[in-house]
Amino acid sequence: MKNKNLIISLMILGIIALLVFGALLYQNHKKYDGSTLESRELLLDKTFNKSGERQWSIATETKINDYIVSGAYSTDNKSSLAVFKPVGNNKYKLITSTKRNNDEIILSSIMINNHFYDLIWFNGAQTEYAEIMYTINGKSQEPVRYNTSEMNIIYTENHEKDYTIHAAFYDKSGNKYE
Repeated sequence: MKNKNLIISLMILGIIALLVFGALLYQNHKKYDGSTLESRELLLDKTFNKSGERQWSIATETKINDYIVSGAYSTDNKSSLAVFKPVGNNKYKLITSTKRNNDEIILSSIMINNHFYDLIWFNGAQTEYAEIMYTINGKSQEPVRYNTSEMNIIYTENHEKDYTIHAAFYDKSGNKYE
């Protein structure tokens, strides 16, 4: 009888330990599922910062065909454009990122659903607008002006193969950042 009670007690403790372990495993997995802004920040920390401490904060985000593009900054004066791909059930996976110093404009490109997009973001200073200039097949195009007072990410779909892109940001005093 005593052995039977001991076996039942050990089985109950084993089941409780398995449930606790499963709950902890689920919480840790959910922590990095990309479903929330905080979980995307944790994914950036996991990717860029091997020390384990929190460094990255997301300043702005935009969606392009269900992909999330995040503009983030770190405690060590870096900025990043990170692209998160939907993987179902409102979860996202980090698929690419571009990291620069805060005082540098980030120019990047990504293919989303067979469409190329140019991504542009500047976190170095509060600006009022940006001018984006394309040179296509050696021919300069007219600059396109974007309002940047909200520090939003600029993205444009691009159909060209032979082109260059240049971005200049301007603050309210007319100072130019290139």
